[in-house]
Amino acid sequence: MAQYIDGTTLTNSTAVWSNPQLTICSPLGFYSDGTIVRELVAFGSSCTLLPPQTCPSCAIDCDELISVAATQGVYNLDLNLGSVTGAVVLKMFPGDIPDGMVVRYDSQSFNKLSSPNYGLLQSTVAGEATYIGTTSASCLTPQTYTNIDNFDYVNSTWVLNGTVNVPLQAGQIQVQATAPGESVIVIPKPNATPSTLTIQVIGLCANTGWNGAFTCPKGLTGVASNLVPAASSLDVCALNYNTVMYHVPVNALSTPGNVNLHDYLFTDVNGQTAVADGWYLLPSGSDVEVTDGIVTAETSACNTWIIEDCLDQSQHTVLRGNNVFVSGDTIQYETLIPTTGPDGINRCGTILSSGTAGQGVNAIIASPLVRACNDVVNCPQ
Repeated sequence: MAQYIDGTTLTNSTAVWSNPQLTICSPLGFYSDGTIVRELVAFGSSCTLLPPQTCPSCAIDCDELISVAATQGVYNLDLNLGSVTGAVVLKMFPGDIPDGMVVRYDSQSFNKLSSPNYGLLQSTVAGEATYIGTTSASCLTPQTYTNIDNFDYVNSTWVLNGTVNVPLQAGQIQVQATAPGESVIVIPKPNATPSTLTIQVIGLCANTGWNGAFTCPKGLTGVASNLVPAASSLDVCALNYNTVMYHVPVNALSTPGNVNLHDYLFTDVNGQTAVADGWYLLPSGSDVEVTDGIVTAETSACNTWIIEDCLDQSQHTVLRGNNVFVSGDTIQYETLIPTTGPDGINRCGTILSSGTAGQGVNAIIASPLVRACNDVVNCPQ
């Protein structure tokens, strides 16, 4: 049965009709042009189309780079994540002119970003977009912005879909003195479904523009560390590498597993739970303070020893902790694998000298007792 619309596309039409004179409403329900879907509902004695939705099958694939140049508006796009689990890492680069960002997935809203220059940037208004950029632009004022162009991303094109009013509250404005850089938001995807998330970027300032990089779900890289956080950078030196944290790089110097200031740390591979606040050891020999799941300080306060293996004379670095060994003592140790922790294989080695604070650690002390290289019970022969 032929259907008729009063616009040039389904997107810019107000209703769907059964006759070319546009006097008889088509049956109420959902209509699609293969790209978007709109619901036709009763409206008084006539009918009207509800706002378009991107068809799930038409959502863009993840691992995409999207940009907008110098255009005020509200920008909506759906990201197809597939069935793979892991953490979805989204990067937002607004430049100087502020833009807001909020992500909706699995009935939750996410607005927590970490900036490589400032760390945590998050709206104090729950569930609403966080606006990042610079104070120099000074174009945001708490108010309701009216008749802002509303765009949907369809077939690699931003399609205008009417206008919307955008309320802005003071707590949403998290602008800084200089540009925040490529800021990162992490969305956990622990289950195969849902497979689609919605990203909304809001540019209320004239001549705004932004770039976004939206990755597919992926398990995060592990980092050996201590299970219970310490209260200070000195206290952490006495702890053991007895758990694994999971890392999302934010700092430009960071790579997966190489943790620096402003990076995220989680307790799970999907980025679902932030580690508790406090101080943590790193395999690099440094230690970091974490607040709200983001690294807020880093130092190299822990002293080390250099040991030589009794059998193959390979050299390793261990944290001293509270142990009272001296140079010449033979101790039990295990090799430390940076991404998974101690390997559980007992070895023995002799302390050669003190190490340098912050030197990379590649072994742990396995016993507080002094041994001997010819100890056939406790040391491999």
